[in-house]
Formats: sequence, C-alpha cells, structure tokens
Amino acid sequence: MLTVIRPLAFLSACVALAAPASARDFVAYASTTPMLYRYASCVFEGDMPTAEAQIDKCAALKLEMEKEAAEAIQRFHVIERRDVQFELARGFREIELDARQTRRKDKPVPKAIVGYLRCMGEGVMADTDFQAGDAISYFGVQDRCEETHIEPSKGAVSDNEASSIRALYLRFQRNGRLTFPAARQTLRRQRSGLRLLPKQLMDRSFLNLGLIKRVPID
Repeated sequence: MLTVIRPLAFLSACVALAAPASARDFVAYASTTPMLYRYASCVFEGDMPTAEAQIDKCAALKLEMEKEAAEAIQRFHVIERRDVQFELARGFREIELDARQTRRKDKPVPKAIVGYLRCMGEGVMADTDFQAGDAISYFGVQDRCEETHIEPSKGAVSDNEASSIRALYLRFQRNGRLTFPAARQTLRRQRSGLRLLPKQLMDRSFLNLGLIKRVPID
C-alpha cells in the first residue's frame, strides 16, 4: 500500500524538531514544558515596577520549577537527560531576557496569555500520569485553559492585543498525549493530531517578540 505523506504536516514536524539555528533558539522538551510555562506566567505577570523586581519575585517559584523539572527528567528520560537539563536552563534564561525586553519595548504579554500559560503548566503537572512518569497529556487541560483564559478575551481587548493573543496562543498551544517509554516512536507516527511531540523548537526566544504588538502601558 502506498503511503501518502502530507507535505505541510511533514514540514511542520521537521520545523518543530529542527536544531536551533540562532543564539536565542532553544528546544522545549515535552517533559519540562509545563515548568517553563509556569515560570513564564509568573515572570510575565508584570505587577512589579521593573523586570528585575519581577524576576526576583519569582525566584522561589523558579527553584520549585527546577526541582520539579529535575524529577520529571528522571522519570521520563534515560539517554538525553543532560540535553534536557541544558535546554531547560536556556529556556529559563530566555524567559528572563524576554521579560526585560518586553519592558523596554512596551510590549507587555497579554493577561490572557499569562493566565493560559499558568493554567497549562499547572494542569499537566497535576496529572497523575505525569507524576507517575507514564505520560504527558494535554487532554482536557488545553480545552479548559482555552475556555477560561483565551475565549473571554475575544471582543474585550484592543485590536493590537487581540492580534498578540492569537499569535502567542498558536505558539504555546499544545495538544495530545505522549506515552512513555514509547516516546521515540512518536516521531515516526506523528500524523495523528492526538500525539504530542516529544520536543519542540522555540525559535527567537521563548516569546518571539515579533509576535507581540506594542500596547502602551497605563
């Protein structure tokens, strides 16, 4: 039987898993993405007067996320543990650098995205399969977080903010379930929308500030 590979789907998977091409690219592994999301939601909340103060405010949470990530890496990985830890550290640094740049460029992260990131991170980390090292799943989590944080913003924000929300939502949206220890097989079977990629390229930093429209801060 002839297997037909859909070009767009194949290209998307290749781009998502491509090696970092610039200094600010990094790889977000599925096992540690929830910790990145949770930390980012704190740093981008922006209720402190400066980026440095905001980062300092989130220092305790960062330590907690690093501990949670170390445990997740032990549960989900065998061979690539050092790589996952290295990319996680890069991800945390990129989040902090983005926090400074969003302040300088008057490009605040929309509250809808801050809430969405927190919801996604907490939802996956609380799942019993995640805690047991059996699976990483966004079933139920993604729909709930979208309904709670993204949907209410429609028609309630400026056009610029709505554009930023749409772009960032597509960037941070995660769907499906990745079951271990069969994660590596996912790369060969990634034609189903029900399968979560084991890792994903985050190009041009965590946020990619080009996706955010300038919104004056009151």
